[in-house]
Amino acid sequence: MNGLTMSSSAGLGNVPITWTVKGTGDMNGDGKGDLLWQDGAGDVAIWFMNGSAVAATASLGTVAPASGWSIIWATPGEILWRNSSGDLALWQVNGSTVQSTALGNVPNNWVVQGMGDFNGDGVRDLLFRDSTSGTVAMWFLNSSGTVQSTASVASVPIAANWSIVETGDFDGDGRSDIFWIDASGNLAFWYMNGATVSSTGTLGNVGTTWSIQSLNAE
Repeated sequence: MNGLTMSSSAGLGNVPITWTVKGTGDMNGDGKGDLLWQDGAGDVAIWFMNGSAVAATASLGTVAPASGWSIIWATPGEILWRNSSGDLALWQVNGSTVQSTALGNVPNNWVVQGMGDFNGDGVRDLLFRDSTSGTVAMWFLNSSGTVQSTASVASVPIAANWSIVETGDFDGDGRSDIFWIDASGNLAFWYMNGATVSSTGTLGNVGTTWSIQSLNAE
């Protein structure tokens, strides 16, 4: 893309349908986005990209589906895992090297909504929402991938039909914010300062037939 213009397109090849793209992000620190894959047996692999060319590939190992662990989020250099008991683990990835850290356990009604640097310390944090009450909360991580603190943000009742669809620094202050959409297509922002909503804003309405696709924008 060049702004709103598709300047060119390219095919990347063919992979068996047992492989699924689980995320995108710069996984080797070269400033270029890569592709994270996992197959039905739990094998995890990366395609290191150079534009439309696959510059190299790497296997990160196998996490069998029977173990109950699955990838729930991927950002540049990080893969977030969760198992069926609510345990969370973070893989910090540098090329084909993985450092795994156990983060702790949360009940399964708490759903990870995104990863972003909400307090501006240069490290991505975890954003949760309680699927029962609508409460929004954060885990603030440090550079070693461990939880340094937690905080509750606010509550938006599930019955209000608002959903978190994206995180990103939408006001350019160096801290991630939260992007919402409701069942009627109304769009709104929470501009964050850590776990504090410093201000809010609206963006208009896109109706009910359009879906936001730019997930993993962080």
